Amino acid sequence: MRILMFGMSSFPGGIENYIANYFLCEEFSRDTKIDFVTYDGSLAYEDRIIALGHSVKRVPHLRKKPFAYMRAVKKLLKEGDYDCVYVNMLSAANIVPIRCAAKCGVEKIAVHAHASSTVKGALRRFLHWKNKRYCKKKATVKLACSDKAGQWLFDNDDFIVVPNSIDVDRFSFSANSRSYVRGTFEIADDTFVIGHIGRFAEEKNHLFLLDVFNEILKKNNDSRLLLVGGGAYEALIRNKADGLGISEKLIFAGVTDCAEKYYSAFDVFVFPSVFEGFGMSALEAQACGLPCFCSDTLSKNLDVTKTVEFIGLDRRAEHWADAVLEKKMLISRSDMNRIVRDSEYNIDTQIANLKSILSE
Repeated sequence: MRILMFGMSSFPGGIENYIANYFLCEEFSRDTKIDFVTYDGSLAYEDRIIALGHSVKRVPHLRKKPFAYMRAVKKLLKEGDYDCVYVNMLSAANIVPIRCAAKCGVEKIAVHAHASSTVKGALRRFLHWKNKRYCKKKATVKLACSDKAGQWLFDNDDFIVVPNSIDVDRFSFSANSRSYVRGTFEIADDTFVIGHIGRFAEEKNHLFLLDVFNEILKKNNDSRLLLVGGGAYEALIRNKADGLGISEKLIFAGVTDCAEKYYSAFDVFVFPSVFEGFGMSALEAQACGLPCFCSDTLSKNLDVTKTVEFIGLDRRAEHWADAVLEKKMLISRSDMNRIVRDSEYNIDTQIANLKSILSE
């Protein structure tokens, strides 16, 4: 099977991790060739892509050179003899890959919804509303990371939920990783570390997370907030931290493709997103045995271990801080990892299902 894949970027975020978990493995790659389309300088997990025998196809930037982008994509489609075009989407604002695939006569167009809302402004919301009908008409395989994400893109059409499954063993707690990460950032063993992994973007709600952390510091000054990621909102986050006078308590770890090491260094995971298609980082945190505090806008399916505490974004930062500080875990890290391993979110049980869906 040959697949042309859209939606992979240079940042190892939720979509990229989904693609890596399902497609960048020996089992899927054994009889499948995937070409990844990008206009970024590099791709997340590019070394793994090449090592597994797949290819990266670089095209002109869509927003800067839209017509050149379309010509390049159509050329790929005409020359590639693809069995499937797979389009990963946060919204229907950009449907150019779907249009190109349809015009080139591709029989199998898989459209995968990865979000349940957007904060990108009125124009993007209008385009999403306008283009959904075309997506539903042209997609021959409708996929979503959750029920909410599927309804966001496909409305009442039938779609298949593909769990954002993970390599559970990779995210099991590691004392060595905890020591390594804490040593790297000179964090004492008994310092309370609040962790967050995700793009620095508006929907991730880092600015509110800073308010929560500020309240935590008032009651436990020996605390650190360790942020893993990068993105357009980094300057805003740093400026707010300066304004609150808590910059010296923050650690910006940058972008990494070794997130599993950081979970082991955290004591709790706080995830106050405005919305998520699913929220894979919180699932990974559970696999590492972490207490998780998530906004109640997230899918309740995320609570795989029945330990996640969902809190409303209308609650004050002080309420969030108290919840974090008062949390008592009634289950061990190893037991949490076992629960995730036995669930549908274990990647070992899901790869064959996705291959079957795409092969039908």
